[in-house]
Amino acid sequence: LSILTNIKTEILLGIQTEGVTDHGMNAALIGLAKFGIGARVIKRIVQILGPDAYSKIEEDPYILSEAIPGYGFKKADAIARNHLDIPPESGKRIHAAFLYVLRLGADDGHTCMLVDDIVRESFKILNTSGYDPGWSDLEERLTSLEDVVQREVDGELYIQHQVFAFQEDYLHRLL
Repeated sequence: LSILTNIKTEILLGIQTEGVTDHGMNAALIGLAKFGIGARVIKRIVQILGPDAYSKIEEDPYILSEAIPGYGFKKADAIARNHLDIPPESGKRIHAAFLYVLRLGADDGHTCMLVDDIVRESFKILNTSGYDPGWSDLEERLTSLEDVVQREVDGELYIQHQVFAFQEDYLHRLL
């Protein structure tokens, strides 16, 4: 343990306490601990993302807010910005903010949201770092995403995550 730097002792002890026996996961565990993530959360992340979780998170830290229940955009963004030097204007960051806002809407029972509402909430999230993404730029990026579906209802443009669009189309086929 003494060769590891920049990892809090309590996190290392937590990993040891959790009884990690799969040596293939050690690299993932040590890498994730460098981000300041606790042992129990690391174990859950590795269970969901697999033993190569660390490399997946290095490639796209926002996968945490999409794949790990209870892991929000702000935590993933802190890793991205503080440990991986992802710039505030990164396309991955903006995309993740959109998906996070859509997921929060879904958690509140909304299977689709108005473009203006998504842009407004995403702007709030993205602007916390002092980065001003620009309203029209966000709106343009949102409407060009491939993993969302656009629906116009009564002259208003709504965005729906693909998952809900698929479920809706499937339901219509069953009926």
